[in-house]
Amino acid sequence: MTLTAEDDGTTAIRGPVVDQAALHGLLQKLRDLGITLLSLTQLAPGAAIEQPNSLHNRTRHNPPGASS
Repeated sequence: MTLTAEDDGTTAIRGPVVDQAALHGLLQKLRDLGITLLSLTQLAPGAAIEQPNSLHNRTRHNPPGASS
């Protein structure tokens, strides 16, 4: 998963989710942290995840299975 601080003050979380159960787990964690979800977009399998080009955005990369 990649967390990116956007220019508008929001944070984008990008990355693959292996199945619906994993998605529900991620959504529960966001809820438990009190994070408001503004949108969720499903991409076609194998589709590239667009990453921002801006150098001033702080991006944190966590390998799969790593805790934050």
